[in-house]
This record gives sequence, C-alpha cells and structure tokens, in this order.
Amino acid sequence: MEKEIVSECANCGKVVYCHGGFLEGVQEGKELFCFACYEMKKS
Repeated sequence: MEKEIVSECANCGKVVYCHGGFLEGVQEGKELFCFACYEMKKS
C-alpha cells in the first residue's frame, strides 16, 4: 500500500500520512496532529 502525504502536524511539523485509507494522525477542528503530539495535548 502506498502512503500519501496529507499535511504536517500543527504542533511539531512532522509529516502526517494517509496509509491504506487510514489517517496516521488526528484531526481536531481545522488542525491536524501526529499521534504523539495529540497524546501530549490531551494530557
């Protein structure tokens, strides 16, 4: 399966991909976060 670049994390700038129809990050409102930054944000 191919990875497609979706955007960058709004916090750290890491590239967020879509892989096989699965977004490898979390969208909150109009912002997109990598999983690591989203977990830190929730805490």
